[in-house]
Amino acid sequence: MNVYILGGLKRLEKEYKKVGRKHGCKTRVLNTHCTNCNKCLKDSDAVIFMVDNASHKMVQSAKQTCKKNNIPMIFTDKASVNSLDSLISCMASRKNNPAACSI
Repeated sequence: MNVYILGGLKRLEKEYKKVGRKHGCKTRVLNTHCTNCNKCLKDSDAVIFMVDNASHKMVQSAKQTCKKNNIPMIFTDKASVNSLDSLISCMASRKNNPAACSI
């Protein structure tokens, strides 16, 4: 499962990826808005938005891409490793409907 994390804390990026590997997910973290992030998101199975630590422009752009491509979106206001761990474990157990997970 390919999971993108938008936002979050830069210093925890390695920890976020480690949590994804623990659950068998290929995890990518985007902390800043990039020009080709919409192309990257098209390959994902789900996108986690850490809304407290993401720019408004990046979130709006990513939401449009997810809606166009029917990619499940999960929103959280917590940037901690533990909350991400419970989100990804919930997503892994609900592969058919990962958007049903929330923290």
